[in-house]
Amino acid sequence: MYTDIDRRKFRFIRSSASRPSAFAAVLLSAALLFGVAAPAAGKTLHMHNGGDPASLDPHKVSGDWENRIVGDLFEGLVTEDRQASPIPGMALRWEISADGLTYTFHLRDAKWSDGEAVTAHDFVFALRRLMDPQTAANYAYLQYPIRGAEAVNTFNLAIQHQ
Repeated sequence: MYTDIDRRKFRFIRSSASRPSAFAAVLLSAALLFGVAAPAAGKTLHMHNGGDPASLDPHKVSGDWENRIVGDLFEGLVTEDRQASPIPGMALRWEISADGLTYTFHLRDAKWSDGEAVTAHDFVFALRRLMDPQTAANYAYLQYPIRGAEAVNTFNLAIQHQ
């Protein structure tokens, strides 16, 4: 289930491992008995993730438990709505050429946490890093429909900076 809160996407996951146990019932009883207070200000979102991430590098993650966290940390050009249809993420909009081979993304104004502007160069850097064989990204092959991506990822083509 997806819930939109402050224009961010949060995933609420419940797995069979999240069912209360007898131990949890004892802890809850003790908390109620001794008056454990709730957080004083703001709201807290508790999420069951199912495992600890081996990485938070978006090009190195390989499991759902990592993707859930990375999906909340980073936003791509496009994201998805509740029906899994593409909607704008960092892109305000995009255009597809008549032949279907060229996608042009128009970025919204955004800043990194250090105050620097997010630019198209950031997305070019990310794509180049993803396809660089030295990054060893598990899912780089998903980008092979992009012209030249497979050749770059398999050492058959050099990336040259302009």
